[in-house]
Amino acid sequence: FLYVDDNFGSERPGHVLFYAPYGTWLPASQARILELWDELGIPHEEKKQLYGTSLPIIGFLVDTAAMSATMTAESRDALIEFIHEFTSRLHRRCLRDFQRLAGYVNWALNVYPLLRPGLTTAYDKTRGKHHAFAKIWLNKALITELNWLVTHLARSQGVFFFRSIFWD
Repeated sequence: FLYVDDNFGSERPGHVLFYAPYGTWLPASQARILELWDELGIPHEEKKQLYGTSLPIIGFLVDTAAMSATMTAESRDALIEFIHEFTSRLHRRCLRDFQRLAGYVNWALNVYPLLRPGLTTAYDKTRGKHHAFAKIWLNKALITELNWLVTHLARSQGVFFFRSIFWD
């Protein structure tokens, strides 16, 4: 699977090839695509050549061994800090700040879908508003809801691809 300049794929364990330009062994399909890119003159960086059963992909940690996806610790901590800053600094925020918060949390909901209720009040407060710099009050209900979101975000384990990893 190729995505712009990202390549994700699977390879049998132990099926590796030596990739001379980096002086390292890589999964065979990964080494072959790099050789093709070399032939075509497509640039690539060694630090981006990740492989294994657990990989960070757009801020999410996809673990094929655990069959799960979650946020990386850094991404989760940054989101929690963003929410804390949103609720602690001012009593009023502009619509654009609310939209930024909603977008950031919505991105996290890809791997924490059960936390959707954490945005209900934020959506209620912004409904029908169109002026980006219009000020909106932060009320107790919103702050309580966002604190609930942070609490559950900090201990949630993400999504599992299967309910059970045992097959009948």
